[in-house]
Amino acid sequence: MLTSRRGLTANAILSTRTIFGQVCAYPAMMVSGHALPPFIHSRCALDDSTTYNCAKAQKHECLGKTLSICAALIGMWLERTPASSPFVWETIYKEIAKLDSEYESYDMETSVESMQAMTIYMLLQAQDTDTIVKNDVKFLLTALAHTCQKVHETLEYNTFVDTLDNPLDRKTWALYEATRRTICLIYTVEIFLEVRFRQHDFHSCQKFSNAPLPCIRDLWEVPSTYEWKKRYNAFLRARSAEKILTLGDYKLSQHLSAEEFVRNTTTGDSYGCITKDVLRWCEGLDQLGTLITLASALIKYELESSEIAVGYVKVP
Repeated sequence: MLTSRRGLTANAILSTRTIFGQVCAYPAMMVSGHALPPFIHSRCALDDSTTYNCAKAQKHECLGKTLSICAALIGMWLERTPASSPFVWETIYKEIAKLDSEYESYDMETSVESMQAMTIYMLLQAQDTDTIVKNDVKFLLTALAHTCQKVHETLEYNTFVDTLDNPLDRKTWALYEATRRTICLIYTVEIFLEVRFRQHDFHSCQKFSNAPLPCIRDLWEVPSTYEWKKRYNAFLRARSAEKILTLGDYKLSQHLSAEEFVRNTTTGDSYGCITKDVLRWCEGLDQLGTLITLASALIKYELESSEIAVGYVKVP
């Protein structure tokens, strides 16, 4: 059970500053350079025919409409002046209102892009503290919650377990993985911004402890679909437990003693399999995964009796 955050110790302050510094660099990645933020999968990686255009432009021109508009607004925000700032923010919030008014009609891909765009807008707002009082931040968070709930109810990103016998094609996998990563980022931002969604149903079905962990670095941005398929099949063969790892799995593994940890990684029961997969996940962390482990350290985790009973922690 996830409970209240620890007090602001020096370690907590340093950790939140580290997280804040990393995630606040994500918006600028949308408008320059070859790398997108680590929760947005480039379309050109899925379609070799568009790779050249993005490489030539030295930025991703393969973005969908919603994220292309987001990138344009980021450019305006980065170039804003004290005189133009009100206009820039008015334009951003008009786009948020448009996304919120249309989200129920979006297909799966557009819904995920809308969620990603509003996450970016939240990061922009977090950096521009002088406008927080003037802007309708509550509306931004409510709109983001609407889109998150739509995605959660529509996609099987946290329920479908792919196997060698039932794998995903790369496009679907990328959509599910981008969803998992975006949700992890939202919860990471929630920790240090003290942002809380007001949607009770959303919180009750998607608590931070149930947030799916992002994939290992070898699967995220891979140059070719052929190479990705090789790595994907290798990942599926190496998986011990047929489940999607969650932050709760990671946190529970941390509560094991050294003896219990070694025993779990050498046994074949279900919880031993989860521990093995958590260990492999830690070995394959990318930048986003590392930030999530850092953020999770700021959460106080208390074991419920049911969690003790299932074998994560040895009962005295």
